[in-house]
Amino acid sequence: MEFYWAASLWARYLSALQTAPFITKGLTGGCIKFGATLASQRIRNVTTTDWKQVRQYVCFAMFFDTPICQPWYNMGGLALLTRITGVGSIMTAAPAIGVIFQAALDQLTFGIIYNCTFYVVHGLIGGKSLAGSVDTMKKAIIPCTKASCGYWIPATGLALSMPSDLVILTMNISGFFWTVLQSLLTKKIEEAEAAKRAKGKWHMLGSVFMMAGSTPHPTTPRHGSDSEDNVESGTRAGHNWRVAHHALLFLPGVPGPHDCHTT
Repeated sequence: MEFYWAASLWARYLSALQTAPFITKGLTGGCIKFGATLASQRIRNVTTTDWKQVRQYVCFAMFFDTPICQPWYNMGGLALLTRITGVGSIMTAAPAIGVIFQAALDQLTFGIIYNCTFYVVHGLIGGKSLAGSVDTMKKAIIPCTKASCGYWIPATGLALSMPSDLVILTMNISGFFWTVLQSLLTKKIEEAEAAKRAKGKWHMLGSVFMMAGSTPHPTTPRHGSDSEDNVESGTRAGHNWRVAHHALLFLPGVPGPHDCHTT
């Protein structure tokens, strides 16, 4: 009895998927993408919410994703391609295997077109020029396709196994987990690169201080003499200590020249 309200809400949602599919799926996709984008920023330790990025993803999900996906998945686009390519006969003979073939067919045709559209439209929403958005798409589409097939072919197979009204919803949910996965991988790569840079800087500092330590501090005359040899040594020492000081400024955790603010 206590779950009656949830069952009633779900029934009304299913009804809305049939009576107003574009609006219902657009709003659903926007809500899921909103949560996915915020989750991604939290995972990557973004201190201040990037609302511009949130707007880009939500707008694409609401106003472009559903108008592209609804005709393809629910109005005969994929079904037509399945028949033309002969994958339909495989689905009839072996449904479990056939749906994987259909998912692979989908990802290697419509999936590429979808991703190209995403990069261009996402760039335009973010304020890029059309030429800049197309250039970003050209650079990203091949790595994106390679990286996503291992995840999206099984995810698409799962979605295509659902009732037709739930295909896009299932793909949106899969997209949420894809975003989380990519954010975790990105964070791991960024942390590894930061650690590598920090290690390199500490090695550099150690070398510089060893070099600086081979000569006295420039303010300390050697033997109290003003000979030409001592002047040259003091000049060399001054250079070494300046290099050491410069290196120190840019080590992680050490205040740099632009970290001191005045009010």
